[in-house]
Amino acid sequence: MNRKPFGNYEVLGVLGKGGQSVVWMAESPEHGLVAVREIDEPYLNISKFKNAARELLFLKNTSHENIINILDYHVHAEMEYDGPIMKKIYIIMPLMDCSLQELFDKPKILPRKYHDFLTDEQHRNSNVRNIMTKLLLGVHYLHSNNIIHRDLSARNVMIRLEDNELKLKIIDLGLARDNIRGAMTDGIATAGFRSWEMLVDTVDYDHKVDIWSVGCIFAQLLSGEPLCNSRYDGHQSASNDIGVQMKNILSVAELPNNFNLESFLEEYDLYYCIPQLIGIQRTPTDERFADTILPKVAEHDDPERHSARSMKHLLKEMIQLLPNDRCSASQALQHPYLGHTVEQVQPLRDPSFVDKAVKIIEKGNSENPRTHFPEFVNIFNHICRQE
Repeated sequence: MNRKPFGNYEVLGVLGKGGQSVVWMAESPEHGLVAVREIDEPYLNISKFKNAARELLFLKNTSHENIINILDYHVHAEMEYDGPIMKKIYIIMPLMDCSLQELFDKPKILPRKYHDFLTDEQHRNSNVRNIMTKLLLGVHYLHSNNIIHRDLSARNVMIRLEDNELKLKIIDLGLARDNIRGAMTDGIATAGFRSWEMLVDTVDYDHKVDIWSVGCIFAQLLSGEPLCNSRYDGHQSASNDIGVQMKNILSVAELPNNFNLESFLEEYDLYYCIPQLIGIQRTPTDERFADTILPKVAEHDDPERHSARSMKHLLKEMIQLLPNDRCSASQALQHPYLGHTVEQVQPLRDPSFVDKAVKIIEKGNSENPRTHFPEFVNIFNHICRQE
């Protein structure tokens, strides 16, 4: 990448790489230090283009302190034999310090203020509550506007400490969907944070998949360990094996009273999972977090509301096996452990535009990336110009 790929942005280094983009640190006179997400050659991959258009659409129409916002954007096009082709998309966003995953994996290489953020006994409880409150406020905003994130994970939650005040932003809305448009795609989201409904094509899932993901993040905040392993027996390919993931989920999920595994597998046509489920050993939440859950409550905390028992109760509400049994983001915020008053959220900036744009974006199911490209470019340009 050039030192100045466009405008007045000077690239300073790589922040991270994903399956469909690279994120750079850059600096400009107008915005200072920023994060730049570069999506390369989206026209070659219809899925990549749809995700980019969908993310830009939702981000330009959402406004919440716990959802990442767009500072600027740039589209780089080149002329080819059949007209201009979109070669790169740059989305400029505020620069954050780290993701929650980095906080879990390598706190000691982060700035010193994060070294003991989740281990200091005096402040850990309040830090966890602060993270969960801000995360759930962002999720509540999305769900209240009929948006499902569909890929909430520790990597997609960014934080920054400014003068001891925690800033938290949910990022990566490339897989986000509205909650009112029928059948959903299965097999997406990040392994380890993915609910069982997203593994199969026999369930029309809804916003409760995000609640399961938030529960997985909550569990990792409490214990330092993932709730669901994304790999099995050391074989990386097994992270995509539905049976193995079902086993991991069933071993930790809160089951309804009188739960019958055979009836569950039959109802959702999951008999092919049986070989992996043989010998499954469940670890109930109370046992799993008996020793690892926050051992000490700070002096200024309410010993009943902020106790280990209260934490585990909220976690159980989020990781219920059946979606209808899971709490909502609003209910989680009002749970005694968090005790947050939920206010009415602001609507999307232009709901009618979102509805129109999503319909066009979702049309692109052709194997030929150029089939719907002119229409995509048209709606993409409308999204970019939208104020």
